[in-house]
Amino acid sequence: VTQVLLNLVDNAIRFTKKGAVYVTIDNRFGRALTLTVRDTGVGMAPPEVASAFDPFTQADGGATRARGGAGMGLTIVKKLADAMGGDVRLQSRVGAGTTVTFSAPLPFSDAAHSKVLPEPREDQQKPAKALSAA
Repeated sequence: VTQVLLNLVDNAIRFTKKGAVYVTIDNRFGRALTLTVRDTGVGMAPPEVASAFDPFTQADGGATRARGGAGMGLTIVKKLADAMGGDVRLQSRVGAGTTVTFSAPLPFSDAAHSKVLPEPREDQQKPAKALSAA
């Protein structure tokens, strides 16, 4: 799961020169683990979306070469999703960004979810911020 999250966030940051990257993790009892990474980056055209999970495929050769990468990040995410009995979906629009959602039916652990963290003191509370690409 860590590799999936790293690959998705790495892609989102790499292709978001200006804007933001948002990460949502949902692991409620009785539901599959869902990781959603959304960016406001360059986005992809439908033909690029269709081949995004193919090995060594990169959306825009010029943009990708400038940003690095081997074109394996989404391929690895797809293989890991399949191995875990899960799924990965990608939605994108040129100029509007990309959203990738990974889900897998991972077992729920009572021990992992039984720890209750104390509420932060008022002087420790800070507003949530989106990750921003520099």
